[in-house]
Amino acid sequence: MGKDQKQHLEMARDIAQKFNDRFGPVFKLPEPIIGEATAIVPGIDGRKMSKSYGNTIPLFGAVKKPVMSITTDSTPLEQPKQIEGTTLGQLMQAVNPAAYKDFVAQAATPGTGYGDLKKKLLAEIEARFAPFSRMAPSSGGFFWKWSYSSRWGARRASISAGSSFFGSP
Repeated sequence: MGKDQKQHLEMARDIAQKFNDRFGPVFKLPEPIIGEATAIVPGIDGRKMSKSYGNTIPLFGAVKKPVMSITTDSTPLEQPKQIEGTTLGQLMQAVNPAAYKDFVAQAATPGTGYGDLKKKLLAEIEARFAPFSRMAPSSGGFFWKWSYSSRWGARRASISAGSSFFGSP
């Protein structure tokens, strides 16, 4: 959870508390867990990621173009890259903290370019969110199946209710 989402959690907490006060302990009150790496996630231009800035990385669909357009410096290919504190480094920490040390080591290796590092980040993003992308509406996954099942169930219920109210044909 990012810092900017804390207010939404606080509203949910207030609602849950009021519900619990009235009906007894039904809901567990949520507590914010704000990780250091995800407190403020940078966008592709280095500013805070925001749809209004147009610097987001979509988790489903066309991920490659935004990742490959992440702003970097002009360090020559043969020189080591300083990744710590950069947009690439911060995004890798947010996506896969376990791979961050290897990412920093790869960046420090002469001959590694920013394009190589962006491809590595892209692979990590795709691997991290692959299970969820199968459920995205654009993939025809879970949501489409749920919608179809709901319509089919509603039709069966309507037919069943109709025969109950109006008798069997």
